[in-house]
Amino acid sequence: MNSMNEEMTRRFVDALLAKGEQYVQEAEERIATLKETLADEERDLVILIENLAQLKAKTAGVGEPREEADESDDKKQDEENEDSDGSEEDTTPGMRKRSNSC
Repeated sequence: MNSMNEEMTRRFVDALLAKGEQYVQEAEERIATLKETLADEERDLVILIENLAQLKAKTAGVGEPREEADESDDKKQDEENEDSDGSEEDTTPGMRKRSNSC
């Protein structure tokens, strides 16, 4: 009777060990897959950062006001708004132009 219990216990332990080894193997495979995925994502991130740096370098200064261009635009606008008698018209958007003539 005792030997029968020992044999059943031994089989049970062997089955548990086999199942444990299977779980360990599956976990190691998942870890390897995750490491590969992480390495791929890291490479993609490095590429994105490099692209962002290149884009920043290309667009440096774009959109910043240029004083010379602003002054010449103001002069052009003033010239366009002058009447033949030299007065300026009200050119508010949505309003009709008014002149200073009587």
